Amino acid sequence: MREMTDEELVRCKKFLDAFHVDYSGDTIELNDSGSSCIMNPNTEWKTFLGYSINSIAEAVAKKLGKKVVWGGD
Repeated sequence: MREMTDEELVRCKKFLDAFHVDYSGDTIELNDSGSSCIMNPNTEWKTFLGYSINSIAEAVAKKLGKKVVWGGD
């Protein structure tokens, strides 16, 4: 995966906020529900940097130098 731009980071954070993914700490916790694909053509997320909530969170973690941990549900 290529490194995201600063502009993409802003959009990715907005995306994660919409799905209540907390990226404020040293780690970003992922779970099975974040594997949902974002492909609904009727949403603002129809074209995006990744294909799931988790893939966006992983890209943000990489950009911010944070670790990803897998949690419960």
